[in-house]
Amino acid sequence: MHAYLSAGRGAEFLDILVADLDMAVANGDQEMMTLIQDRFPRGGAMGLLDNHPELLEKFTVLAEGFAKTGYVAPMNVLWTYHFINENSVVADSIWENYVKGSNQIMFQKVCQVARSTGNLTLAFGLVNKLADADQVTRGARGIAYSCLLDCLCTKEDHQQGWTVLQDALGRGVELEDVNRTALVRLKSGLDAEGKPFPYTIPPKNVKRDERSLSPVDWNDM
Repeated sequence: MHAYLSAGRGAEFLDILVADLDMAVANGDQEMMTLIQDRFPRGGAMGLLDNHPELLEKFTVLAEGFAKTGYVAPMNVLWTYHFINENSVVADSIWENYVKGSNQIMFQKVCQVARSTGNLTLAFGLVNKLADADQVTRGARGIAYSCLLDCLCTKEDHQQGWTVLQDALGRGVELEDVNRTALVRLKSGLDAEGKPFPYTIPPKNVKRDERSLSPVDWNDM
């Protein structure tokens, strides 16, 4: 894919994938479908849309084609793009029809953007979306809550952060599932305001369950 993009041929790359996928489906060639899935640029797909929004329509056609074969990762990328850009009608439709029921929802890019921009709408929205997804692990929800706590602490809204932490615990998330740094920042903020933090922050060696994150390294995008 990188060779195509550097040559300004991103549209051609997507067209080739669509044509190859259509051929594989028409021939009922499962092996070829798997090979085409492997060619899908999972690590760079979000970057492709961010840098070349003119390719959104072609990417959508490809994602729809993949979804018909049961491969929803491209739809997850499409949802991420629309969710971050606050295209709520499109994002909600993709979420309900393709992403919500997935057992491996990719959302780390949403957290990255929310943290870097302090976008509370994104952070709150992600928490609420994951709460509505049955197959998302407790640990993954903890990651989303960590993102929200980071955004709130950055704005020094520690009281709201406390409320969010109570909501997380009430929904079955445990302290061990929340990023330790987020908990430390929240406790420090509450301490400075003379408000109690009646929990013991888990030690650093406690590992969180991140199995609901994609195996794709989003940092490569």
